[in-house]
Amino acid sequence: MAKKHDVVVVTEDRIADVVAFDPKFSRKVTLIQKPYSFHRPRMGNIYRWGRILNNKTGLLNHQVFSPLMKLLYFPPVQPLITFFNEQNFDWIIGVEGWRSVLLAWLAPHLQAKTAGWQHGRSQNYFYLPQQYYFQRRSLFQRYLKQLDAYVVLASDDVKIMEDNFHCQAQQIVNPRTFVSPIKSHYGKNLLAAGRLEPVKGYERLLYSLAYLNQLNLEWQCEIAGTGS
Repeated sequence: MAKKHDVVVVTEDRIADVVAFDPKFSRKVTLIQKPYSFHRPRMGNIYRWGRILNNKTGLLNHQVFSPLMKLLYFPPVQPLITFFNEQNFDWIIGVEGWRSVLLAWLAPHLQAKTAGWQHGRSQNYFYLPQQYYFQRRSLFQRYLKQLDAYVVLASDDVKIMEDNFHCQAQQIVNPRTFVSPIKSHYGKNLLAAGRLEPVKGYERLLYSLAYLNQLNLEWQCEIAGTGS
């Protein structure tokens, strides 16, 4: 984006903790620390117990209750609406699922166009028990369609989002962020590193290795990580 546009990154983190940008882009990228949580919901026992009830039972995870879900999970948003409209942005991008759906709720009140950016697979986001937004699917189904665009990683996610969430989805795969001058010798040794959790999809890796084994391709794989 910074090749052709001026980019503003609004972050909850301290500016000193944000990774440095490539020097040739830094003059076109501005960092703004916003002392405002995009995730922190309303405080108080009623809101807290409502979230606990829904997280455990999914009782409120229905379109009928989406206005109540909005009160339980979303923070007060008027400061964000005021802030975004004061900046005169052309586009605002919600990075990752929760900021995307929050932005979708704000979209009718914003002067800029809006886009959501889904970092994970739809199956993991919405249908994997106890992960991500499993009991909050109705919020996404109600509000994502208010975005001007919604970006997913895989082509089958496009169909899931269009059929079940009625939003304008398009696929953009994760970019290759650097090119290493050191190349492998293309041996038959693999290393997989990451959290040992269902959302990381290690079962797909194991199925793939089993298939290679059936073809008498003797690949070796080491898995490094911690988790459940």
